[in-house]
Amino acid sequence: WRIDAVCRKVGSPFVFARADSQRPVTSGLHFILGLPCPAAALGSARTLGVTENTASNMTAEQQLLELGIELSTGTDPAGNYAATVRSGDLLFLSGKAPLSVNGVKPKGRFGQEYSADEGYLLARSACLDLLAAIRTALGSLNNVVQVLELHGSLNTTPEFEDHARVLDGASDLLAEVFGSVGVHARSVIGVASLRNGVPLTVKATIRCRSE
Repeated sequence: WRIDAVCRKVGSPFVFARADSQRPVTSGLHFILGLPCPAAALGSARTLGVTENTASNMTAEQQLLELGIELSTGTDPAGNYAATVRSGDLLFLSGKAPLSVNGVKPKGRFGQEYSADEGYLLARSACLDLLAAIRTALGSLNNVVQVLELHGSLNTTPEFEDHARVLDGASDLLAEVFGSVGVHARSVIGVASLRNGVPLTVKATIRCRSE
C-alpha cells in the first residue's frame, strides 16, 4: 500500500504529484485511490475549508465535477440483499466497503495494518461507493434533499480509539459534495471482524425528492 508519492493542493479540486527521490514519502494510499492527502500531509477538509460547496448555487452533480470525481455505477451487494431500498422519500443504503485497488479489496484492522489517517482515506473510498449507489437509485445526486444519518463499522484492535477520525473521511466527502445538505447525524463502532476481512463499512439514510 506504500508508493513513492505525495500530493499537493492547487486551488480546487485536489491534484496529485509524484515525488522525486529527494522528497519525503507519505502513505501511497491516497494516490492509489485518487483521493486527497490525509491530515498528516494537508490538514483535515475542515481546515482547508472544503466542507461546504464552493458556490451556493452549485448542484451536487456540479460539485462532483468540480472535485474531479468520477463515479461508477456502484458495487454489487456482497450477499442476498439490495444495495438500496426506498420507502417514500427515504432511501436506505446498505453497507459499503472501500473500493478495490487493481481488483483487490483492502483487508486488515485499524491499530494493526492501518492507521487512523489511512482509515480516513478508506472511509472516503467507501463513501464514493455510497454516492454511486445513491446516483444509481435516484438517477442524480441532485435528487438528494438531506443526508440524514451515516453509520460506520470499523475492524479494529481492542486498543484502537480513533474511530471518529476515520469516519470523518466519509463525512467530509458528503459535506464537500452536498454542502449543508450533506451534514448528518452519525455513529461509529469498532468490531472484532467484518465480511471478507475488509477494514470498514459505511451505510447511510437519505431523504430524497418525491417521485
